[in-house]
Amino acid sequence: MLTAPSQRSRALPFRVIISIASLLPIACSQPDSFEQFIKADDAPGGVYEFVIPAIPDGSQASAFDISLFTSPLRSPLQLNIRWMEPADMPEGRDSENFFSERVWFPAGEHQALYRSGVAPELKDSSKNLILRIRPINPPEDLRGLGIILNRNDGTR
Repeated sequence: MLTAPSQRSRALPFRVIISIASLLPIACSQPDSFEQFIKADDAPGGVYEFVIPAIPDGSQASAFDISLFTSPLRSPLQLNIRWMEPADMPEGRDSENFFSERVWFPAGEHQALYRSGVAPELKDSSKNLILRIRPINPPEDLRGLGIILNRNDGTR
């Protein structure tokens, strides 16, 4: 014979739903760090292309520190770095270049800070920024390049 569920058994699914819902902001938040490495063989034309997640315009999200890493090199390595924003153009057109610079990666180092406190904001938060790095006269022993993004909430 079927009986009506008790008050306690009806409250159980509600508690489970509330528990799961309370974890969603944690699960959906941006990670505190992100790391990506591209092998030299996987960099077409010697250009390393990294995707930097954009912070939604007007959000309270924190900024990032960006470091570059590679295997230690015997001599400094000059890098041409271009920040690109995906353009609202037909497929096959290049992105818009909105910042370009040359920097040096120090000899004998494994990792070097590139920029601190970067907060990439785009009006269209569904897009990401592209960081293109092209080593100038790379040594033959260059195995690849990587980036590390660490959340910088200003408390350091």
